[in-house]
Amino acid sequence: MVHAYWLCVLYCLSVVHSFPDFLVTLPDWIYKGEEFDFCVSFPGNTYDGVVDVTMTMNSKDSKIEYPTETFLSVSDAIRCQKLRAPKQNGRWAYNVTLYGHGTYGQVVPPWFPTMNNHTATYIQKVRVRSRRQDRDVTLIQTDKPIYKPGQTVKLRILRLKAEENLLPDTDKIKWVYVENPSNIRVMQWKDVSTTKGIASLEMLLSDDPPLGTWMIKAIYKDNKEYKNTFSVAEYVLPKYEVTITPPAYLLTTSPTIEAKVCAKYTYGKPVRGQLVVTICYKSNYFFFGYRRRARSERPCSERLLEINGCTMVSLNSSELYLNSKQYNIWGKLKINATVTEAGTGVVLSGESSGPSVTTESCKLEITDETDGFFKPVFPYHGKVTATNPDGSPASGKRIFIRAQSYQMNRWRLAQNVTTDAHGIAEFSIKDLPKNITTFSIEATDKDVPYEDGKLFHTLAPGTSYKSVTRWYSPSDSYMQIENVMQPLACGKDAHLDILYSTPEDTKYNFYVMVKSRERIVYTTNKQHRFSKENNIQMTSSDPGQYLKVQKIPTTTSRPPRTRKPRPPLQPKFINVTSQLSKHNTTEPITANPILARNRRSTKSCKDNGGKLFDDGSNFAPNVSNPCWMCSCNDGTPKFCAMAMCDEPPCRNYQLIEGTCCGFTCPDYEYEDTGNCLDQSGKTIKNGDLFSPNVSDPCHMCMCENGEPTNCNYIYCDAPPCDKYDLVEGTCCGFICRDEESSEKSCLDSTGNIVPDGSMYKDPLKPCEECMCSSGDVFCTQMLCEVPKCRNFKYVEGTCCDIKCFDDTTEKSGFIGRVQISIPITAKFAPETQVMIYYIRKDGEIVSSSKTFQVEKCFDNKVNMEFVGSSIRPGSNATLRIVGDPQSACSVGVVDKSIDLLKADHRITPEKFYSLVTSETDPDRHYLYADNKRNCKEEDRNSTEEIYPSLLRNPSDIPVDSYQTFKTFGLRVFTNLKLETRPCIDYIYPLYMYNRVYSEINGNEVPSTADLTASDDVRSFFPETWLWEIEIIGDSGQNTLMRQIPDTITEWKGSAVCLNTDSGIGISPVTSITAFQPFFLSFTLPYSAVRNEVVPVLVKVFNYLTECLVMRVSIVNSKEFTIHRAAIMRTRTVCVCGGESETLRYLVTPLNIGKINIQAQAESIADDGTCGNSIVSREATGVSDAVRRELLIEAEGVENEYTYSSYICPTGEPGLKLTEKIKLQIPSNSIQDSERGTVNVIGDVMGPALTNLKDLLKMPYGCGEQNMASFAPNIFVLQYFYNTNQEVSRVLEDTFRYMRVGYQRQLKYRHPDGSYSAFGGGEGTSGSTWLTAFVVKCLGQSQKYIDIDRVDLNTSISWFRRKQNELGCFPKVGYTHSYYLKGGWGKGNDEEGTLTAFVMIAMLEAGLPKSDPAVLSALRCLDLQEVKDTYMLSLMAYAYTLYSTKYTRRLEIMALLRSKLKRKGADMVYWSRDTEPEKEKTGNPWDIYYRAPSAEVEMTSYALLAYTVGNQPEAVVNAKPIVMWLSKQRNPQGGFSSTQDTIVALQALSVYGSLIHQGGTDITVEISGKQMLKAYGISDENKLVLQSEPIPLIPNELTVMVKGAGCALIQANVKYNTPAKKGGSGFFVKVSTLRSKDTVSHCAKRSINICVRYTGASVQTKMAIVDVKMQTGWVPVRDSLNMILSSKLNSIGLQKFEIDGNVVHFYFDHFDAFTRCFQFNVEQEIELKDPKPAYVKVYDYYETGSSETVEYDMKTICGTKEELPFLTVEEYDTINTGDEITQARVPLERINSSRVVPGPPGGQNCPACENSMDTKHTDFLELVCNSNKIFKVKTARKDGTKYSMKLYADMRLRKKKHIGAFVNHKIHKSCSCRMLKTRDQKFLVFDMKNGYNDSSKELTLNKNSVIVSWTKDFERQVFRKRKIC
Repeated sequence: MVHAYWLCVLYCLSVVHSFPDFLVTLPDWIYKGEEFDFCVSFPGNTYDGVVDVTMTMNSKDSKIEYPTETFLSVSDAIRCQKLRAPKQNGRWAYNVTLYGHGTYGQVVPPWFPTMNNHTATYIQKVRVRSRRQDRDVTLIQTDKPIYKPGQTVKLRILRLKAEENLLPDTDKIKWVYVENPSNIRVMQWKDVSTTKGIASLEMLLSDDPPLGTWMIKAIYKDNKEYKNTFSVAEYVLPKYEVTITPPAYLLTTSPTIEAKVCAKYTYGKPVRGQLVVTICYKSNYFFFGYRRRARSERPCSERLLEINGCTMVSLNSSELYLNSKQYNIWGKLKINATVTEAGTGVVLSGESSGPSVTTESCKLEITDETDGFFKPVFPYHGKVTATNPDGSPASGKRIFIRAQSYQMNRWRLAQNVTTDAHGIAEFSIKDLPKNITTFSIEATDKDVPYEDGKLFHTLAPGTSYKSVTRWYSPSDSYMQIENVMQPLACGKDAHLDILYSTPEDTKYNFYVMVKSRERIVYTTNKQHRFSKENNIQMTSSDPGQYLKVQKIPTTTSRPPRTRKPRPPLQPKFINVTSQLSKHNTTEPITANPILARNRRSTKSCKDNGGKLFDDGSNFAPNVSNPCWMCSCNDGTPKFCAMAMCDEPPCRNYQLIEGTCCGFTCPDYEYEDTGNCLDQSGKTIKNGDLFSPNVSDPCHMCMCENGEPTNCNYIYCDAPPCDKYDLVEGTCCGFICRDEESSEKSCLDSTGNIVPDGSMYKDPLKPCEECMCSSGDVFCTQMLCEVPKCRNFKYVEGTCCDIKCFDDTTEKSGFIGRVQISIPITAKFAPETQVMIYYIRKDGEIVSSSKTFQVEKCFDNKVNMEFVGSSIRPGSNATLRIVGDPQSACSVGVVDKSIDLLKADHRITPEKFYSLVTSETDPDRHYLYADNKRNCKEEDRNSTEEIYPSLLRNPSDIPVDSYQTFKTFGLRVFTNLKLETRPCIDYIYPLYMYNRVYSEINGNEVPSTADLTASDDVRSFFPETWLWEIEIIGDSGQNTLMRQIPDTITEWKGSAVCLNTDSGIGISPVTSITAFQPFFLSFTLPYSAVRNEVVPVLVKVFNYLTECLVMRVSIVNSKEFTIHRAAIMRTRTVCVCGGESETLRYLVTPLNIGKINIQAQAESIADDGTCGNSIVSREATGVSDAVRRELLIEAEGVENEYTYSSYICPTGEPGLKLTEKIKLQIPSNSIQDSERGTVNVIGDVMGPALTNLKDLLKMPYGCGEQNMASFAPNIFVLQYFYNTNQEVSRVLEDTFRYMRVGYQRQLKYRHPDGSYSAFGGGEGTSGSTWLTAFVVKCLGQSQKYIDIDRVDLNTSISWFRRKQNELGCFPKVGYTHSYYLKGGWGKGNDEEGTLTAFVMIAMLEAGLPKSDPAVLSALRCLDLQEVKDTYMLSLMAYAYTLYSTKYTRRLEIMALLRSKLKRKGADMVYWSRDTEPEKEKTGNPWDIYYRAPSAEVEMTSYALLAYTVGNQPEAVVNAKPIVMWLSKQRNPQGGFSSTQDTIVALQALSVYGSLIHQGGTDITVEISGKQMLKAYGISDENKLVLQSEPIPLIPNELTVMVKGAGCALIQANVKYNTPAKKGGSGFFVKVSTLRSKDTVSHCAKRSINICVRYTGASVQTKMAIVDVKMQTGWVPVRDSLNMILSSKLNSIGLQKFEIDGNVVHFYFDHFDAFTRCFQFNVEQEIELKDPKPAYVKVYDYYETGSSETVEYDMKTICGTKEELPFLTVEEYDTINTGDEITQARVPLERINSSRVVPGPPGGQNCPACENSMDTKHTDFLELVCNSNKIFKVKTARKDGTKYSMKLYADMRLRKKKHIGAFVNHKIHKSCSCRMLKTRDQKFLVFDMKNGYNDSSKELTLNKNSVIVSWTKDFERQVFRKRKIC
């Protein structure tokens, strides 16, 4: 029994060694809730059976169990399964348990223990992390990256699920939002459906959206949110592109700077014109030169050139002082190129930034094929790649390469190499020393020497460094995956060549794991047999690539350095005591023997105790601080640092005084070897059984890691004899005492005598242990331990003896090759890691890995291409889309011009794969931690002595196969030999350089020896051509035919396809050019005035190789006449290949409105027009035509009036209702400007139903006005729904207008949720009134469109907070409505009026009547005394909304009835108390005068008070009110202003809902001079607005109505009159001035406008200034922005809008203070005789208060009327007032920044210019009119006798040298910066010979022009001088 127990214990301890070879891998880190790969393989053959593998994950509080998997141990494949990670972050542990069931692979005796039910468990910690970014790929794409206001945003959204192999998510999208730049939601969609995963949506932008970056957000059902942006900006598509190709790089030694400038149309053809190039070198850093402070900025250089497509620009680098030490070298080359297109004058610019000047000759990079490791059996192969600073290959570059190791100073290799055409030089190293773990490689450019001693602006040679670390294997077994140069191709097998070292005659199973995007995507294995005959010789194809041994000199002298010195690094000490003895030590380690090697110096150091230390050794200078260690360097302590000690191996230790890390361990303590001590002090080995207490020998324990464990009592069997004696000190020992005293012996199987009581083993039965007892033999069967080694052999004749072969390492002395094929699919893209390993017989794992780039491909192979690369504009293009069947493909094609504005908006394969790249692991182990881990597991004494015991850097520690798995991102569980590297400590060195410098330089290294005619007119010019979703058919290909737009440009696009089986596919970008070899274009102004002479510029392009004779004409039209039409309408010109011709036509518009102008051109046969040039015959007959619209306006100012009548016949038979309408115009109206229309509609809502967008003919530029366009849509929808009419006819328009209006309104929102007229600005407050108005409208619109409810509640909360303790709402913020301020009342009842308005808003927005804010407001109204009709009408409606039975409402309604006024017999209205209606007399056209907006609004509130709430007699009481309101309508369907229109339409919609009934049948007959028209109105067409023009005005119309129902009849008349002068409440003065930015440019002007209020009130309400542009002129937006953004904007300007050819300026008010503002305009089209334009100023709410003033630009560029040249005296005479006559400024006045005359004496000052336009005629005149042209330089310093030096007179044919020092004379009021700058050169153009040679004095006055000098400017002076 005792023996059986002991054997059982041994068996249990040895179970772990009984397992088959296994290797389990898990990720190094995992992400919560995501799948990860669990891979298992059994690569050995020592076990036959099955293994169950169980995986669990444990944390402190949780445990996750995964299903058990069963594996055949003889399987040679890797099996991987997907497991899901915990959903909780934090620290977890992998727990892998293996259960074995099987037998040995070797032949063993039957008494060996079985291998069934053996268990092994492995645990490793792992971190479960959250992803920094979502793995799902969501793409949000818009058709364009940038939009103009008013355009439609088209967007598509798709998501690919990462855990479903990137297959599309076809579920609905929970929410899609669009947010404006203020992060306010302006559009939203809920539960958006997809087409096979693609959602397609559209959103219309308002005409005035916030400019900037907008955000699209998509939220899926899992609540993951995704974003993308687009921009909204005001832009013009460029018709051509200016590109600059700067020099690839700049060196400090570059003699010239060359750049290429190209100007090409978007269809690829060259632009011809003028080019201005400015080249600068700009620096952002301040710099000091050697001797003096450097100048802050280099001068720039400018070139003026002709361009035709592309041109080279070259300048000497000295012009920019590129290498001057006076300037900073750190900067960038900046090039600006401006191209002016010939013929049209269109100007576009391009810019380039960079390169910077580089001070390094080239960039060198050292790379290898082994990721920075060397494997000793393989030669080390590396390469040096030399590139120029721009990244291009540097071919033919001589490179010096040197390899060396600090661990072996006398080992050094070097070689001179030359780079090939690709800039690559390969090299190799063989026979690497065995006792080094690292070496370094250095490469240096030999073509450029290093110039020592020069700190700045010198060229240094390129250098590169690389450190290479040893890969370790105890058996010299290594593997290397050879490199593949090109990306792996999808759909093909990648054949990888594997080199491996091996013993002779082996058969290995190579295991392959492939990883991409953090997932194992492929595994395989391949068996390969190697024999000696297959051995590969590892030699280089070019023996010259091997580096040669470099001789090490024996002298100690150090030659001058040949490269830039490096500063020493700061030293560090770590673990200097790592080699301490096991128990005691008295001294720290002093120095690594390697570091002290090869020292030549004999100097020593001494500590403060007098002890000497050798040079190069480490010591403590202060004996009282022994851990402060220094290095002895030439007798001086240097590089000192604090040493850090390892923890002693014993628990209780004592430090030894005077030492750093010395300690002693107590005697009773033992080394931490795992052994135990019993009570008597006897050592018990780890794993043995023992009795801790000798007095209790039956209490047995096991020694485990130095501690007694598993303690139990042993129970003894009864002795076989009756009488026995116990043996002292034993547990079950006894001696029998027989009654017979004689001893009996025994015999074994061979006859040998065994004494009685003896134990013995029978020789023939080796596993039986026997005992002789009184002649009887008692035997026990022994059981063997499980073998502890994997390779063993049973020793015959023994019981349990085996021979173990694991420790017998068979070296790998041969090289084999195996090729492994891997099928490449899209799962591998964009890059993949391949790991390959095999297992040696001794259990060592040999492995290698490599990363490969993979083509960016997709399983769904999508392609989109156009058939043909170029087609004619407007023709049908054929588009082929290829993809997997049933794929949904999103196709998008846009104008290339969009890319020029903002590229990178398309989804491309590159962009897609940038979203699926893997995250890096921040918790990767450090090398130091890896090494320490290995050192704990390995015995330090096993370290081979050939390696140094101390290393400088953790990266110098050799690596093994563990490195492969770690790089692959795996944790490994295995019983194989994975970590085999030796345990080596490292230390940061006390010094960094310990080299022997050689006299040998690099040169001493040993050397070794189609065209058709077309009648189509081009008129379709969109920015987005295609934006469609196509479903691919079963054939896998769709062919589309689409008409290409008329724009001559390149169209670029791509397709993104989704398939539920094969996933996503993205096509490459494809393009097609809409082009024809010749075409025409023409330029028109935005608008013109009737009878103006408008130039039409027609430009004809010919891109054939031969000339064409073109017949160009303007098509005749009744809408305009052509100047000299008989000879000018059709003209013949010759246009040769690659050229263009511009023809100028003069047309005079005859009609008002939009007219069409069509130009056409046709190629005709050669008629001699082209002279001797070759004319194309094949192109004869080809043609092109373009039609454009031109808006023609009448002269003067437009006026209009409207007659309205709401007529309701009762249907009585024979009853006809008749009305007379007199239509007249004033006597001063512009001839033929009168026009009119009659409108008839059968609904009370009138034209508002069909004209929701333009109810008011006024600008919508503020918050209130925008809501005026928003609110009527709500009332129309309410009206249609309340009357059960077909709403589909207006639904689309109303929704669109409301969404656009909602977007626009958010521009006026403040951050606190309030609103104001012009939005939130610094120091501004929201408006209570406007915020309530917005809440009212948005609250009611929630039924119809998506409103951000959270934001709406924020606004409600805002005005809730403003409510005072009485429940009233005080006025907060500005209120533009005058009568809302209480202005019309008898007292200040503003608070009560505003409270009523807010209460109405709250109730209409849906707040319950029980809301505290509503009840408080009601209480406030109850306290109000009504003093004003406007307040009365508001309170009446507010009370009615609350309750028609409320007590005070009855009182208010009675008071309201008492205030009504009647007009005629059937009309009722309410008016202001203080301003009774004025009778309109005099002019007959004023009989249709519309009431002021205040009266319309009051009457409308009264109508609402009578009709809301199901009141009896509501229709009867309301009809007279409706009749009056109908008379006040404008022709658009609105009323006078914003608020009256909103309230009136709301009231009419409520009334219309009450009276609506079927059975309408009306006939309306209208007759008059030259007019007779009848209209029929029925239920089917009563909502249709029927219009008819009035042929003759003046006229008198008779309207007859009969039938049953109601009809609204309107007659609208428009006419123009000259601008009115004065008497209208405003003073307006308009002045046209020269542009202060371009003083002598006749095509640029400034308009100055001054306004003040002259009316009876103190000030106006909000006022508008409308500036209509004169024909051909356009405003310069930058100057408008400058007014608005200027800190000096104190004139009350709030915003501006450009509406066609009118600029609207919004002012908060005008008063008696004169407010002036000025902006710039420029001439776009030259007109001969443009009509004057006007400036109109008016009160927005009282439009009758207005003033209109005309202005005229007067001049034309390039004609006799161009700005005249004046003398200084003439100029000063005419410019004495506020307005400046339009004239050129004399040269003497150019430098003046003011228009008015300067201070006294200032009129006699010289002109000072930094530069001049040498191409302008002014410059030629300046040169020719000068008497002298002096070249001058100012004195170098102050205090000299003379202020300047005259070098020469350059006016003469031959430059006359002067060389005189002179003083200059200038009036004291004059200032010229150049005269005050020291050492400054300039030219003085002297008109009157101001130089006095005798007095040495140069007079500078109005007859002098001073211009800064440059070499180029001097050359231009010489050139102009020759032609004077």
